[in-house]
Amino acid sequence: EDSLQRAIALTPPNSLSRVKYLGNLGSFLRIRYLSSSNGGSVADLDRAIEALREAADLAQRGNSKIYVQWQLGEVYRLRYALLNELSDLDEAAWAYNLGACDPFAHAQLRLKLALAWATLWLDATSSRPEVSDSLPDMAHAFDTQIIPILAHIIAKLPRYVSHNLSVGRRRDEIARAQLERRALSTAATIAFVFEQPIYALQWLEAGRGVMWSQLMRLRAPVDDVKALDPEKAEE
Repeated sequence: EDSLQRAIALTPPNSLSRVKYLGNLGSFLRIRYLSSSNGGSVADLDRAIEALREAADLAQRGNSKIYVQWQLGEVYRLRYALLNELSDLDEAAWAYNLGACDPFAHAQLRLKLALAWATLWLDATSSRPEVSDSLPDMAHAFDTQIIPILAHIIAKLPRYVSHNLSVGRRRDEIARAQLERRALSTAATIAFVFEQPIYALQWLEAGRGVMWSQLMRLRAPVDDVKALDPEKAEE
C-alpha cells in the first residue's frame, strides 16, 4: 500500500500511469477488505472509492476505464451491503451502467458490467420494494435500458475461435466461452423477468451454439489428419 501511495504522489495529475496506480490501490483496498478475518474496515472501502473515482475521471474510454468502473461498482456494492445506504446502491448501479454503455470497450467486458448491474438492481428491488420509488432515475434507466443494452452487447460477442491461434490459445478461448455461456444464461433469466421470451430463447441458444462451434473448431477432419499422419488417423 505504501509503495502505491508513493507512486501516486510522484505521478503527474494527468498521467495515464496515475490511472493504473489508483486502480491498483483501489483493488488492493477492496481485496484487503474482503480477506479481513474480522469483517473488514469501512475505511478501506471509503479510501478505495476515493482512489477509483479519481481513476475513473482520468481514464480514457475503453477497456481501462470500464475495468475501473467495474471495480468502483464492486466497492460501492460492498459498502451498500455493509451500511445499507441507498446512495451506495445508486452509485454502484450507475458505475455498472456507465461501463456497460461504453462503446469503446470489448463486448465481453460490457456484458460483465451489464449483468452486474442487473443482478445488483434485481436483488435490491426484490428485497426492498421501496428502492424503485427512492431512486426513480435509476429505476427508469434500468427498466428502459437493460434489455436493449444486453441485446446490443450480445450481438457483438465473437461466435468462434480463429484457426490462426495456437491450440493452447484456442483452449483458453474455449474456457472463456464456458464463462460466456453462463453469462448468456444469466442474461436469459433477466429476459424472462422482463417477459421477453424471444430474447431469452435467443440468448440461451447463443450460449449453446458458441460453445459447440468453438469445440468443433478444435477438431480436424479425419481425412486431413490421415494425409499428414496415417497412423494417428487410425487411432
